[in-house]
Amino acid sequence: MELLKKLEILADAAKYDASCASSGAPQRSSRGADGLGASTGAGICHSFTPDGRCVSLLKILLTNFCLYDCQYCVNRRTSNVPRVRFTPGEVVSLTLDCTQMIVGADDTSDSTILQTAGTLYGSYRLKRVYYSAFSPIPDSPTALPAKAPPLLREHRLYQADFLLRGYGFRVEELFDTPGNLLPAQLHRRAVSQFRRDPIIELHDGTTGARRAVVA
Repeated sequence: MELLKKLEILADAAKYDASCASSGAPQRSSRGADGLGASTGAGICHSFTPDGRCVSLLKILLTNFCLYDCQYCVNRRTSNVPRVRFTPGEVVSLTLDCTQMIVGADDTSDSTILQTAGTLYGSYRLKRVYYSAFSPIPDSPTALPAKAPPLLREHRLYQADFLLRGYGFRVEELFDTPGNLLPAQLHRRAVSQFRRDPIIELHDGTTGARRAVVA
């Protein structure tokens, strides 16, 4: 069976678990496929962090095979539903298109974060790396900072990531000094470089080649 068909079946089977809110559901009832718990047919549902951010989650069952016959459960043994199971490799293929880095929970520099992102793009062919500023939680370990980093740092990492992916900048071209935080006027630096040299060579992080573009 095709992977996407398995995803459709096992995402639908997981919607009855109310452990994950589905803020994107068109209806606020539990009836039908579009109500509470709906995963939009692709296994995506929504939850919320303590600071109010909405987080998209992949919500699936590994399998809907079951030994039990609970009358209230759509996946019960006697239920007339198609039965499938994911292999570990299939689950990995669903989740490795992107990843997320938490920023500000330790002393990792922006340079190290972006070098890691570059490796993920180039060596592992990830499509996107997302950055999320650390948000303190109640009763967290003392090794974690007591307050969140400036949200501006998260914004600068997204700007730098776009320059890496979209325009072929190298990480070292974005910093005043190695290992430092990204400069506050990162976007102005990029604009000024394009104005100064409208035909420039850009490094392609995927192929290792350099290409000339007109800004």
